Amino acid sequence: MERGNVRPARKRVDVSVGESVRIIRELQGLTQSELARLAGIPQSTISAIENDTINLGVERAKALARALKCHPAVLVFPGWEISQRLRSLKIATCLTCPFARSLVCSPSTLSCTM
Repeated sequence: MERGNVRPARKRVDVSVGESVRIIRELQGLTQSELARLAGIPQSTISAIENDTINLGVERAKALARALKCHPAVLVFPGWEISQRLRSLKIATCLTCPFARSLVCSPSTLSCTM
């Protein structure tokens, strides 16, 4: 097959906000109790967030992002895709979360301060 005829594979897995929190927590080897302690949020609330029975909310997103060492947008917008055009602008890449290196942060709206 000629190299010019090859297209990159597109992988996409849709996850909910709660699933995103759980996946990042588990990838970091944290239990719900450990995350609760780090974030200052009750373990029962962490469980409810992960099960999508309550909304994450801005303040909880900030607290969880600090505890998980990632940008809050990673939690709030788990299915967010950046267009190729934005990638070509070479906007600063958010590297604060090792599990979300593909998130592109705009310095004005999603600046990484962790």
